[in-house]
Amino acid sequence: MVSIKPKEIPAEEAMLPKIASVVRSKNCGNFELTLDVMFDSEEASLRVKRANLLTNATTRKLYNVEDDQILTKIYLDPGNLYWLMTPAP
Repeated sequence: MVSIKPKEIPAEEAMLPKIASVVRSKNCGNFELTLDVMFDSEEASLRVKRANLLTNATTRKLYNVEDDQILTKIYLDPGNLYWLMTPAP
């Protein structure tokens, strides 16, 4: 069996794809868009969560939506996952 080595987390400031193992957006049906951010470790997930970068303000800026259009936004700590759902553009 081949062991899988977790992604190394940079010590310095870094863009999200350098810390997360998966960053993807996809359509969720015809009317919604989801953003999944997955991390290899609790350490990586907590680093991003504590930095408080994945906020409503960031979502408004990146996806051109209002606060009431952010349908779901959660950190799922046991799964080292951040999940966001907005209306599809």
